[in-house]
Order: sequence, then C-alpha cells, then structure tokens
Amino acid sequence: MGRASPRPGWNMFGGDPQHSGRNSTAGPEAPVLQWSFPATNPSAPAVANNGTVYLPAVSASDFTTGVLYAIDSSGNQIWKSNLPFVPAKTSPSIGPDGTIYVRGLYTGPIVHAMFTESVSALSPSGNILWTFSATVFDLANSGLAQHSPLVAPDGTVYVSFENFVFYALNKDGSVRWSRNLSGAPFTAATIGVDGTIYINNFSNLIALNPAGNVTWSVPLSSSGGLGWPSIGADGVVYLDTANGLYAFNPSNGAVQWQVALPGSVTSATPSIGADGTIYQIAGTSLVALTSAGSILWSVNQNVGNASSATQGAAVIGADGIIYTRTNNKVFALNSTGTQKWALNVPNSFSGDGSIVLANSAVYVNSNDLCVSCFSGVTKYK
Repeated sequence: MGRASPRPGWNMFGGDPQHSGRNSTAGPEAPVLQWSFPATNPSAPAVANNGTVYLPAVSASDFTTGVLYAIDSSGNQIWKSNLPFVPAKTSPSIGPDGTIYVRGLYTGPIVHAMFTESVSALSPSGNILWTFSATVFDLANSGLAQHSPLVAPDGTVYVSFENFVFYALNKDGSVRWSRNLSGAPFTAATIGVDGTIYINNFSNLIALNPAGNVTWSVPLSSSGGLGWPSIGADGVVYLDTANGLYAFNPSNGAVQWQVALPGSVTSATPSIGADGTIYQIAGTSLVALTSAGSILWSVNQNVGNASSATQGAAVIGADGIIYTRTNNKVFALNSTGTQKWALNVPNSFSGDGSIVLANSAVYVNSNDLCVSCFSGVTKYK
C-alpha cells in the first residue's frame, strides 16, 4: 500500500492516512486574513488539493441536522448540502476520487439511550451518494464519536461507532467486513505502510490486517486516552495515553519506549516531521522528541487564559515550521522551538478548534459560545 506522500491539500485528519500532520507546502511568512466564512457550530475543515474547502456545520434552522459547505479558494460558497445528522467535531475525509466522507454524531432523538450514528459519502458536486448508519447505545449519554472516517489509498472507508464495532466499507457504502472490538473504539484508525490498521479503543491498541483480522492487541492504562495513533516512516506506531507518549513496534506491539509528559492531554495525536522528529501536545505545551524518545525541547504556549490549552494536533509545513492552536491564537514555531510568529484568531471557547495547513494557507475553525462572536472558518495567507 505504501506511505502516502504529503499533499498540497488537507484531505483528512492528520493530513494523510498515517496522521503525520505534514503538508507538502510551506505556510505563510507573515499571515494576513484572506476571508472569513460564517457557519453555525462548525467542525474542522478539510481542503482538497485544488483548494476547495469542505466545512461541516450544524443546520441553523433546526440544530438537529447538519450541512456541508463547499467553499472556493476565494471564500465563496460553491454549494451547500443538507446532512441527515449533526456532524462530528472533526474534519471530513476526501477520498482518492474526490468523494467527501462526513461523520455524523447522531440522527434523530435519543430514545431509551439508543440513537443512530452515521457516515455519509458525497460527490464533489454535493450530492449524497450513500449513508451508512448503525443504532448504538449511548454509553455515557455523550455521543462523543469525534473521529473522522479514514479513507485508504484503495478507497476503503474505515469507521467505528459506539456499538463497539469497527467497519470497513466499500466505495458504494456496503460492508466489506466488520469487527467487534469489545471496547468502544471512539478514535480514528490509522493505516501503516503495509496496510495494517491501528486503532485505540480506550483500553487497547489493536492492529488489524487489511482483511480485518487481529494481528496483535496491547493493553493500555485503565484510561488509555482518546488519542489517534500516528505512524512514522519506519512504521513505528506512536500513541499518547494517560501514562505518556508510547512508541510501539509495528510487527508485534512491543513497547519500544515510553515518555511521561507533564500536563499530557490524552486526546492529542503525535505529529511526525520529515526528519522523524515527533511533536506532541501536552497541556499548554508543545514537546519535540527524537524518534528514540529523547526530549529535544518543550515550549509552553499558555496565553493567560483558563481555556488556553493547545488544541488539535501540531501541523508541519514543507519547510519544517510547526503550527499549533490555542483557543484564540495560532503559533508558528521554528524547528528549534523558537517562535516565528503568533496570530490572534477568532475564539474557539468550546475547545474543538483546529488548524489546517493547505496550499500554503492556514485555516482555523472557530466555535464560540458568545452569541455576538464569529463562528465559522477563516483563511490566512
């Protein structure tokens, strides 16, 4: 299957199926606001290689369904498609053929703690091609399925719901296979260079072969964390947990090393530079580590706000500059950890703010609880 090369767009969470966090373009030297696009309670965006931005949001008319906007590189709406669900607070995924996949939190009312979760496939022109749904039990009355669909290079779509089942879907939405992982797999899967699928289901890191068979399973701490696994160029699997950052041998799941990080937020995803340096968010800090687990530097990005914990995952440009996001700032850091620039951005008080680097521009979504504040996506270049 092979490792996906960094692309000019941002086609899925983490930028690629390995969740490296890298982009093939460099970000802005001195960012200037290009445009702002308003949307109600928006999720994170995805950006196609041609610059089209796909932004899921809640429908302003009823707040029980959603919409997907297609926005051109100048900030103009191309189309808007109604979604049969409230979208999850994570980015859509764009398949190799341009199909857009959007994850839904729930459809319809919760009845006796039961509700429906879904994923929809849309054509590049905005037509819904299919929707796959499953009735699930709301484990904590939360609907916290905050993970993006994962699209493999062959077009297979991987998604997990709160019914404890991990699905592999064909391009037409039919089920290729499914596996019960006995521990709600809330987080996104990651695909290794050999096609192995890795998923963290709170209590275990599980490796599946492309046919869906478990090749190994490694127990994590009692609170394993919500982090997405990411894959290094050598196939090593990195995962942030309640006990710190781990590196796992891809062939058997053996722990190669483990590093405790102060203030670790066990939902952060490691990003991996072209030289193998690992960038891990830990509370209000960004930590850089060697591929052997030695800490190179740590930068505290506390901006004097109780909600200033760094959000999302670090993003890495083609020139090695690292980008991070707090609730109302974006930071650009040199590879040595020194600050290149800081940018004030619209607030994301709810903590689901993200940053995307695509086609040499930075995109941030904003979702503020303030009625008079901006909610939507902004582009800087």
